[in-house]
Amino acid sequence: MSVDVEIIVPNEVIKGSFLTAIQEVEALNEFYNDFITNWNQNKLELENTYKIGLAINDVLQNIPDDEDDIESLKAQIDEKEIVGTKLKEIINVTLTRENDKNNISYSMSSDFQSQDPQLTRNKKYKLDSQRTIFCRSILSNVIIIFEKYLAQIYEFLVVSNPEQYFEGKTIKTSRLFSATVEEIIISEVREEVSNNLFDSIKTLDKMNEKSSINLDRYICIRKVFEEIYYRRNLFVHNEGVVNKIYLDNIHEEYKKGVKCGDRLVCDDYYLHNSIVVLKEMICVLFYEFLVSIKSDAKNYDILSQNIAFSALNNEEYAFCEYIYGILVKNKDFSFLDKSIFEVNRMIALKQQGKSIQKWLDGFDVSAMQTQFAIAKCCLQDDFDRVYTLLSRTYPESFNATAIRDWPIFIDFRKTEQYEKFKLEHSDDFKQYLFDSDETIDNLEKLNISENESKLIEECV
Repeated sequence: MSVDVEIIVPNEVIKGSFLTAIQEVEALNEFYNDFITNWNQNKLELENTYKIGLAINDVLQNIPDDEDDIESLKAQIDEKEIVGTKLKEIINVTLTRENDKNNISYSMSSDFQSQDPQLTRNKKYKLDSQRTIFCRSILSNVIIIFEKYLAQIYEFLVVSNPEQYFEGKTIKTSRLFSATVEEIIISEVREEVSNNLFDSIKTLDKMNEKSSINLDRYICIRKVFEEIYYRRNLFVHNEGVVNKIYLDNIHEEYKKGVKCGDRLVCDDYYLHNSIVVLKEMICVLFYEFLVSIKSDAKNYDILSQNIAFSALNNEEYAFCEYIYGILVKNKDFSFLDKSIFEVNRMIALKQQGKSIQKWLDGFDVSAMQTQFAIAKCCLQDDFDRVYTLLSRTYPESFNATAIRDWPIFIDFRKTEQYEKFKLEHSDDFKQYLFDSDETIDNLEKLNISENESKLIEECV
């Protein structure tokens, strides 16, 4: 017996789960920034407060065990200088030799009791331990947030295309008498999701196989994410020490110079980049899901406007370069939308110090609105021309809020031309405009009228 039941996942649920995941990523990023700031301050304070104690500890830690002339060694230690003071004036070191090993004891001068090297060593160990715990926490939460969202997307995919996931699936007839068909389907879907999240990398492959999602075109970001995934396992289960499992699962480019037994280090750049990659992976899953269900183009607004444009305002340029690079290839977007995406992508590239000259040479704005001509001049750093065009078309082209806040004017705002323009329209620049609608249409963002937008379409 076959039963046709269609369960539709509401757009609000799809968008809501995506926004929740993005908010969790942003919360993780704030946690990262706050910890790094505080930890660096604590490290600097420790180094300043216990400068002498740290220096003494380094001396004691580096006393060789194989030196059997302890009297000569003691004389060398006493003559060492710590912050301009002879070591023997700060600490009295006693060396004894037993079982071919040098044993160390010491007594501190009363003036330097607070610089006890053992106390200092303990404080430094605790600070370093905080950094290690923090590293594990960031990597673990990157995977936790990803797997939580992956489970939701996987559930949406199974519900949207159950034939692919339950082909040949049978159920006991008795279940039909204890639950509705919809309840049975939902139960089966959740069991399917639960059974396939023990290895999220394999789950991605299964989604690729069973649905019309195409994750193969994101192989570059997948390779990076997979390395983060398996490195997390090392830090959680193996204290960051490389093992065969890690080496067998990461891409070749990450194996260079790495062997079993090596201890990996996660610096600030690596940890921050792992959060960026997480955000990119979540956006890719959301985008590909919309593509797979042939979603209306309007549903992409949450990605192009709420997420990407907001990130551009927050100077998350690497992320914006990646996301706008995906959006601009979508054939369902209008010429106007794609032009906006390209301009925003160029802003991200330029602010990262990457060359955009080739793109500028091919960006013809002769048949487009003044907004695009101004945008091109901004990207070319032709600020005299920006000032001239704005003076002619203000506020129809861009209003004061856009000129003061939007990323396209980030470099213009550093110029004397901007200061002159702002002075000429000082009353407008004192006002701040807020839009309560989080999903502003692209045409509204560029302040282009409906008639003007039709002219662009006619020029294509």
